[in-house]
Amino acid sequence: MSILLMDWGNTRLKWLTSDELDQGQVAQAARLQERHWPDALRALSHVQRVWVSSVRSPADEAWLHESCLNCWGIKPEFARSEAYCAGVTNAYREPDRLGVDRWMAMLAAHHLGLGAVLVVDAGTAVTLDALDAQGRHVGGFIVPGYELMLQALNQHTARINVTEMMAWPSSFGCSTAEAVAGGAMQALLGTLQRSHALFCRQTADRVNWVLTGGWGERLAEALEIPSVAVHRDLVLKGLSLWGTSR
Repeated sequence: MSILLMDWGNTRLKWLTSDELDQGQVAQAARLQERHWPDALRALSHVQRVWVSSVRSPADEAWLHESCLNCWGIKPEFARSEAYCAGVTNAYREPDRLGVDRWMAMLAAHHLGLGAVLVVDAGTAVTLDALDAQGRHVGGFIVPGYELMLQALNQHTARINVTEMMAWPSSFGCSTAEAVAGGAMQALLGTLQRSHALFCRQTADRVNWVLTGGWGERLAEALEIPSVAVHRDLVLKGLSLWGTSR
């Protein structure tokens, strides 16, 4: 059976078939301009089911629903966060309020078999979730991502106007652009390191790192910790687990 897996985040739509996921292929991605259905998706054939992890609005999900019907005659199945799935227990008092992308990432991270992990999804926002070795979600944090930090400074200060995505400096900035880029990097690294230390104090287990998302590799490099594991398409891997566990 050919299953299409979709991860619709704040910025991009990513997709893989279940066969491509099993083969270790990297997901395709597109920024949907004015809800334009990508040609690469339109070209897919033999799609029998569509599983979706979406953090978008109900209106966007309704459009995706209609697009799948028009393209393949299939109603997409939208994953939702729940109290328990695939060995993972949700810490939220209202489980469905947890972002489904975070939930999918935790399902996949737990099945890596690394024990206690801090799961970091670094995209438009950066989410951090503590997951113990038994699959119990301890809780998490959400902070603005790198680009959002730059946008906030540009919009709310009179003389800072840094719009380009420059390389992160490894030391103190000697220009406004370097100071802003370095400050955003230090803010993110500080959040990650303090969150990891907090989880270490709360559990007797060794806490491993799992990073994903568009900025995951850059953050992993900046952390300079050999044990940091970067896993592309973690949300899609969790989505596959969600679908097969039903």
